[in-house]
Amino acid sequence: MSAGITVLLGSFAGLLAALVAALLPGVHIFNIMGLAAWLLWSFGTTGGNWPLALICSMVAGFSVTSIVPVVYAAVSDEGLYFSVSPANEYVLEGREKHAVALLAFGAVPALLALVLAAPLLPRLLCRIIAVIRPHQQWIVWSIIVYLLLSEWPREQPGPDPLRRFMRAMTAPAVGLLVFLLSGILGILVMHTPLLSGARVPSQALMPACIGLFTVPWLLMNILGVSDSVSLEKRAGTSPPAPVEKIRRLPFSGMLSGLGGGLFAAILPGVTAGVGGYLSGQAASNSHRDDFLVSQGASRAAYFGGCLLLTILPGGIPRGGAGWLIQSWVPSLTPADYYRGVAAIALGAGGAVLLLSPLCRWYEFVRRNNFNKLAAAVAFILLTGNVIWFTGLYGLLVMLAGGAIGALPPLFGARRMNTLGVILLPVALALSGQGGLAGRLLRLY
Repeated sequence: MSAGITVLLGSFAGLLAALVAALLPGVHIFNIMGLAAWLLWSFGTTGGNWPLALICSMVAGFSVTSIVPVVYAAVSDEGLYFSVSPANEYVLEGREKHAVALLAFGAVPALLALVLAAPLLPRLLCRIIAVIRPHQQWIVWSIIVYLLLSEWPREQPGPDPLRRFMRAMTAPAVGLLVFLLSGILGILVMHTPLLSGARVPSQALMPACIGLFTVPWLLMNILGVSDSVSLEKRAGTSPPAPVEKIRRLPFSGMLSGLGGGLFAAILPGVTAGVGGYLSGQAASNSHRDDFLVSQGASRAAYFGGCLLLTILPGGIPRGGAGWLIQSWVPSLTPADYYRGVAAIALGAGGAVLLLSPLCRWYEFVRRNNFNKLAAAVAFILLTGNVIWFTGLYGLLVMLAGGAIGALPPLFGARRMNTLGVILLPVALALSGQGGLAGRLLRLY
C-alpha cells in the first residue's frame, strides 16, 4: 500500500477517534490514545506511517471537536478552563453555536498557520529551543510565580474589617494550597515507581490529570450543581436565538492565542492551560469574542506545536502524544515530518465538518435531559480506563486528584492552580532538585 493511502487511512481513523472522544463530556483524546497504543502494541503494528498519521490526526481533530462539549456541557480539560464561563454567557443568550464558531475560528486558523509554515518551522523552532534551553529553569519558575501572584484577594462586603480580610484571603490561600497539593501529587507520580506498572508507560500521569481536571466537572454535572445543568431550564424553555454572524475578524485574539500556545509547546512542563492563560491575559481587555478566539487558538497551537516538535527529524517529544510517536517511530525522516503535517491538516479539516453534527448531538442530549446520564457514563468509562491501565494505585491517585480538584470550585479559587501537578515537578527537575523533593517527602 502506498504511503499516501496509508496516511489517508490513518488520518480517517484518527478523526473517528476524535469524534468518539467528543461525544461524551470529559473524555480526553489521550484516554483513547492510550487504548489505541495498547491495541497496536498487542498486535505488533507500531511501525510505519499508519500510527504516525493516526496520532497526528487524532490530536489535531480533537483540538477542534472538543470545543462542543466545552460550550454545551461546561466540561473542560485544563487547556480550555477559561473558556467555560464566557461560553456560558452565550448559552444564557441562546447563542451556543456562536460560541462554538468563535472557538473554532481560533483553533482552525491556528492549525492552518502551522501547516502552512511547516517548511520553515524545523530550522526556526530548533533555533528558538537552542536559545531558550539554558533559561528554561527560571522561565518555568517565573510562570509559577506569576500564576500564584496573579490571583488577587476579592473585595468582600461586611462591617467587620477582620472578617472581610479573612474572606478575601480565602481564595488566594486555597489556590496556593491546591498548587502545593497537586504538585506533591505530581512528584509522587513522576518520581516514584507507584504507577510504573502502567500498561502504556505514557499513561502514568493520566489518573492524576483525570482526577484534577475532569472528575470535579463530571461530579458537578451529575449532582446538578454545574453551570451546564443550571442552564438546562433556560436553554430548554427559551426559543433558540438565530446564529449571529461574526461581524468582525478578531485578529488580536488569533495572534495572542497562537503566541501563547506555541510558547507553551516550546517549554517543557508548560501545558495548554498556561498558554491559554497567557493568551487570555493578552486579550482580556478586548471584546469577549477575542477572548474566546484566543482560547481556541492557544489550545490548538499547543497541540499542533507539540506534534511538530515531536515529528521533526531529531525532534524533541512533547506531551503524551509525543512520547508515543517517538516510541513507535524512533527514526523520523523529513518524509515522515511532512506526512505528519498532512495528517494534521486532514484531521483539522475533517473536524470542522463534524462540529455541526456534534452541536445537534448535544442539543439532543440537553433537550431530553440526558446531561446527568452522559456525565455518569463518562465518569464510569474514565474510572474503568484508569483501573485498566494503572490498577488500584491509579484509582487511588485519581480519587486524590479529584479531592484536590474539588477545592477551587468549593472555595472560589482558580482551577488553574491544579497545574502544579506538572509545573512543580518539572520546575524542580530543571533545577536539579527532583531527587531532593522526593527525599524531603520521604518518597524514597
